[in-house]
Amino acid sequence: MPQNIPVFAAPYAPPDEAFARDLLAAKPSSEVATATQALAQELLAGMRARRGGIGGVEDFLHEFALSSREGLAVMALAESLLRVPDDVTLDRLLADRLKAGDFAHHHSVSDSLLAQACAFALGLSARVIAAEESPLVIVADLARRLGAPSLRAAAKQAMRLMGAERYFNASAGAIKAIGAAAGNTKDRPGISVKLSALHPRYEAISRVRVLAELTPRLLELARLARANELVFTVDAEEADRLELSLEVFARVLADSSLKGWKGFGLAVQAYQKRALAVIDHVAALARSYDRRLAVRLVKGAYWDSEIKRAQERGLADYPVFTRKAMTDANYLACARLMLASERLYPQFATHNALTVAAVITEAGARENFEFQRLHGMGEALTAAAFERARIPWRVYAPVGPHRDLLAYLVRRLIENGANSSFVARAADPLTPESTLLADPYALIGAPEQARNPRIVAPAELYSPLRANSAGVEFGDSAALSALRGEIDAARGRHVAAISSQATTKKPRACVSPIDDAKIGEVAEADAGAVDAAMEAAHADFRDWSATSVETRAGAIERAADLIEARRGSLIALLQGEAGKTLDDALAEIREAADLCRYYARQAREICRETALPGPTGEENSLRRIGRGVFVCISPWNFPLAIFFGQIAAA
Repeated sequence: MPQNIPVFAAPYAPPDEAFARDLLAAKPSSEVATATQALAQELLAGMRARRGGIGGVEDFLHEFALSSREGLAVMALAESLLRVPDDVTLDRLLADRLKAGDFAHHHSVSDSLLAQACAFALGLSARVIAAEESPLVIVADLARRLGAPSLRAAAKQAMRLMGAERYFNASAGAIKAIGAAAGNTKDRPGISVKLSALHPRYEAISRVRVLAELTPRLLELARLARANELVFTVDAEEADRLELSLEVFARVLADSSLKGWKGFGLAVQAYQKRALAVIDHVAALARSYDRRLAVRLVKGAYWDSEIKRAQERGLADYPVFTRKAMTDANYLACARLMLASERLYPQFATHNALTVAAVITEAGARENFEFQRLHGMGEALTAAAFERARIPWRVYAPVGPHRDLLAYLVRRLIENGANSSFVARAADPLTPESTLLADPYALIGAPEQARNPRIVAPAELYSPLRANSAGVEFGDSAALSALRGEIDAARGRHVAAISSQATTKKPRACVSPIDDAKIGEVAEADAGAVDAAMEAAHADFRDWSATSVETRAGAIERAADLIEARRGSLIALLQGEAGKTLDDALAEIREAADLCRYYARQAREICRETALPGPTGEENSLRRIGRGVFVCISPWNFPLAIFFGQIAAA
């Protein structure tokens, strides 16, 4: 890559409160806000006046709301069909899911042929399957009356109607096919690709391999897209892949074969706290290479997994906002930043009338930008907005076989069918206009209200029982670099495992299974050393048994703190002795700390439940007689975590 090219750097998960202060300080003036509201009301009225339903998938959301038993059953059925290994299992699944909803008595409320067809197919299947029958009886009886293949075909056809039917009639995902089909149209179509689908190990700890193997493949696709005069977008991924995506993108952009091309771009997710920094970075890349880059701004599609991943990884905070109002406000801040840059071609993907109105108002006289929507969604909004402002709309449609598209559809339905979604609420005529068009800045209120109070920080996931072990996000280059620095500093240290009792065995070398390098030495115990150790342990046991539970629990909790504080040296030892990968070694460190804190809590709780009043007060009442001396043998595959868990529990 050329020198002096911007390197992306931004805090991975900064506090929400700081963002809220900045977003509230930069909110639009009262004049702009008033104009935005007026236009949003006009767009919403146009949407609701459109005859024949909201359109496409939105009709399905209106027909089977995700808050209903039927809606949840359909989502579970559709998503599960992807993983059913055989027809017998599928028959049982159909019987179970169709009983979960009241499809037999469902009356269609939609004018859409798509939604009515789904309702009819599911209702017919539900009537065939009596609610009181067991799956095994159902399968046998249906095989006699209709044949199981008939029911499978009917249910799968209903799912296909949901997923595409007339929308996706070919595997036109190939760039050449799209380019050929476009002909001489003025506004060239485009294609979006996910880097994670192009490489089997698309993750931060495989960075070197990804850059070497994926960059040439993406460059080849980009050259092909340029030759076919297509817009080529690198799609958004989860937060832990963002830095890697930006590096791959920058390396492809640097290739001289793409010089002068204006069709290359990437998607940015506004629910990520680093979205504004990404837009700044992309604009800097465009200036460095003298290019114009397309930026597709979306709100985000992986919120649930981002929250759960941050909790599971024990991060300091979340990389995404926990309140939708914060995402909406950040989207508008990103939109302003994009519209202010002549190096960027803004593409605003949204199905929200208020967001569309805000972008149009903010854009003013600027014309070189576009809106985007998903095929089957936002049709009424597109029509209403285009009548008001002749801004082009690009329609995104997933392409491929049904089995590949169903997971995509389910994700879109869940994303847009949530109770907080504009799409879901707009389909309900009883939802008031004031609710649909509520000002996100007013909803945020104050910086201290930036967080969802029901979503605790990852460190507090098990509070008040215990603290969650602290992890490291490998997708955060600063955090990963710090961890690797601690590990590198500990490598090469000589480790000796010697019995505390006298032994006749001579020390022997321990070598790494990775490269046979000596990492230390061990002097194994003999029978005499074992007897001496047991005798000493029995003597120590009397003192330990007389120690209060609170003192014991505190000691174990301090051990957890020390395990985390010395993670670098422990990981170096785990990798040297057991050949563990970085992610496995870190997971074992965290498990060891978690086990210590868990058993400390358990000890306190058990003793409080069984304690008797003692003559010396509370400390005596929390005193518990131990059960004796135990022997702990460390397993080869989890030499730290299970070993510590056994000790902490005892």
